[in-house]
Amino acid sequence: MKRMRNNRSKGSALVTVMLTLTVVMFAAGAAMAMAVFMPRMVRRQGDFIRAKAIAEAGINEAFSRIAGDYSLVHSPAAFPVTAFADGEYHVTPHPLGEGAAILTSIGRFGNAEARVAVDVQHDRGLYGTTGARSPWGHAIFANGSLQFHGTPPAVRGGMHTNQTFGLSGNPKNMEGTVTARSFNWTGGELPPEQIGAWEEIEFPKLTDQVFVDLHQVAQANGAVRPGGTYRQADFADIPGNVAWFTGNVTFHGSFDFEGYVIVDGNVTFRGSGVRNLEGLLYIDGTVTCNGSTTMTIEGSMLAGGNVTWNGAAAIFAYGFAGPPGIEPTGDVDDHVSVAVWRE
Repeated sequence: MKRMRNNRSKGSALVTVMLTLTVVMFAAGAAMAMAVFMPRMVRRQGDFIRAKAIAEAGINEAFSRIAGDYSLVHSPAAFPVTAFADGEYHVTPHPLGEGAAILTSIGRFGNAEARVAVDVQHDRGLYGTTGARSPWGHAIFANGSLQFHGTPPAVRGGMHTNQTFGLSGNPKNMEGTVTARSFNWTGGELPPEQIGAWEEIEFPKLTDQVFVDLHQVAQANGAVRPGGTYRQADFADIPGNVAWFTGNVTFHGSFDFEGYVIVDGNVTFRGSGVRNLEGLLYIDGTVTCNGSTTMTIEGSMLAGGNVTWNGAAAIFAYGFAGPPGIEPTGDVDDHVSVAVWRE
């Protein structure tokens, strides 16, 4: 009996030893596996962290560019794959309608890839543009098409149309830069150096505060007139420096005026005569110029519709003529801000 108990004790001890050795072997194996794979895991994690930092660098670079020129959000080709810090990033802009976009940046380092994104907000000035892209920065600005039939007038300043620029004569009288969505040449063509990069410019509205203020000035001076035909004598009866017309207007013959001529309607220039305006001619509708009229505008002409010039002589000499409170370089500067960081 005693020998049997001893054998059992020895057998239990042997099993315990074997189990212990097995656990130790598994633990040693796990430790060896960890020793083998841990550096690889650490390296992968480190590469991912660096890839994410590279992606963020791409966002920062792209943001600084669109802060200076927001129109770049519509040009994905402007953001190619860029080498950076032994890796690379690629930023893609995604416009979200008017004044908002998402910038997505993919950063790569080694075999690791990380993606970050930001929502950006474009807070524009009163007219959404500054400087040469301001609506006040041109001798002629047409929100519709701008068409010259025959020999065009002398234009000493830039011209802009949000639609088509048409020319059927010799452009030698045009001295400034022309920007248009498209061109229709049936006569001579402007040299390439006179064609600027086009971007749609927001046309000022009569409901804007600057025009509300001008209308109040005209009302205070009894200078608000209905639509109709107006001549030199009619202009002589307009006090102050704001002439406001409500309705379609025909200017017939000569007139001289200094200040702001605002027309809430269409304008037709008809008949012979000499028209001199020093300031701003703003027409909410279309402009048609016929006959042998001679016109000199030292300032700007803005039309909300098409401008059609049918062989009449004219001189447009650009000079800043924005309403009071508008600066020559534009209005409130554009501002681009980061709304949300995405990871």
